[in-house]
Amino acid sequence: DEEINEIFLKRYNMSKEELQRMAQKMGIQLNNLCYLKQEFDAYDEDRSGYIDVKELKGLLEKLGEELSDEELDQAFRELDSDNSGEIEFFEFVEWFTSED
Repeated sequence: DEEINEIFLKRYNMSKEELQRMAQKMGIQLNNLCYLKQEFDAYDEDRSGYIDVKELKGLLEKLGEELSDEELDQAFRELDSDNSGEIEFFEFVEWFTSED
């Protein structure tokens, strides 16, 4: 619970109930969401709350996803809907947990 408070609630200014609803909406267990957040943060080298394409590649490899550079670029473009060159944690989770 302390961990959840530290990595989500303070950073995103949300209640545990809101976080639980978000996890349910994405079809992911809260503890899995926390695991992904810890892994995401490990690759978010500047602690901005966003990762770039190089950081995404490292994160996906750690999670057991082997993508070609082409697949990685395509995934990043899908994730980076606002073309900022960075992706946010919840965007990543939605993509990572989607079925296709």
